[in-house]
Amino acid sequence: MDNANDHSAGDADQSATTPRADTTEAAANADSPSGVEVGTAGETSPATDNRAPDEEILRLRDALARSQADLDNYRRRVTREKEELRKFATQSLVEEFIPVLDNLAIGLATAGRHPEAAPVTEGFKMIASRIRAVLEQNGLAEINPVGQAFDPNAHESVSLAPHDTIPDHHVASVLRVGYRLHERLVRPATVVLSSGPATPPAPPADAGDGPANP
Repeated sequence: MDNANDHSAGDADQSATTPRADTTEAAANADSPSGVEVGTAGETSPATDNRAPDEEILRLRDALARSQADLDNYRRRVTREKEELRKFATQSLVEEFIPVLDNLAIGLATAGRHPEAAPVTEGFKMIASRIRAVLEQNGLAEINPVGQAFDPNAHESVSLAPHDTIPDHHVASVLRVGYRLHERLVRPATVVLSSGPATPPAPPADAGDGPANP
């Protein structure tokens, strides 16, 4: 009888000192931050919304925009370099033909003073015209600025000469034509500039009244 009473008292003391698992879990969940659940083992699980902060999203968007801009700039630069390479790939060959054009022009000017060589002269004129056409198709343009204002970027002046109709510091004559390949200057034109109309001789200075005659 005494043993039964002792067992009943021990069970009562154990149930009074052992906390209930569900009571502990409920209290822990009540104290946990919003959106975080606490398991029975005391471990926390992340919230269901795992999106990056707004600052991180903005940083990634900015990095993406910069990378896209760099790629676009690279593509434009490559396209421009390819176009320049295509346009000026024949520059060295074109420059080799410029003295040929000069010699043809000198020869044709000389042959024009010999009527007996007219048939041969006409044949060389056709050849020179064909060469010029081919070079022009490849971007070569002649600079022959007679009567134009002097341009130091495309003209090379060697002297001044008076001219009755061409204004001062305009091209009076061209000694050697220049050439431009597309927008690039290959050779400036050698020119003579006008200094304006020739100054008429000044009238003789008035010596004043001479001595009175007697």
